[in-house]
Amino acid sequence: TPKRCGPEPGISQKPTSRGLELTRQAMNESFADYLVLPVEPEEQRLWGDILRTKDAFEANVDRTLAAANADQLADATAALKTLDASGDAFGAAITRDIELNAQRSHELALSIAVAQKRSMLIAFALAALCAAITIGGAVALRRVVRQRAALAEERRRLIEARATELDQFAWRVAHAILS
Repeated sequence: TPKRCGPEPGISQKPTSRGLELTRQAMNESFADYLVLPVEPEEQRLWGDILRTKDAFEANVDRTLAAANADQLADATAALKTLDASGDAFGAAITRDIELNAQRSHELALSIAVAQKRSMLIAFALAALCAAITIGGAVALRRVVRQRAALAEERRRLIEARATELDQFAWRVAHAILS
């Protein structure tokens, strides 16, 4: 239920037209600020109701003020009852829109939570994939290093065998020349 503005019931206080005009101007500025916000398609349907009840409320304010300023107490009292009902209708229309926005915000928060969980799973899977690639690279590097070491050892033995053969050949040639 919307909160009431103004004096407590039973307290007589004649509002000034300047004060009412400033209040109306502030309400219209706030309403204009609200209307420039991004809108959901479902919300546009509610705007018609909000604008209709706002116009009815403002028309009732004008009637009530006109009757009060003309000192027509019976008309002002009747207009005040209508004003009260139109204010409640305006507040209810705004409340429905606020509830729709709250529901949509809740749905968006849930979808954000789902997207966050999904992105965390993807990040974990990518981290695991990076770890697997790193391990695979390390295993492949180790294998290449071992193959190079084995190849170097094989080459060393081959060179050693050739050196031994050359020594033996040189020894035979030297003995053959001496003999």
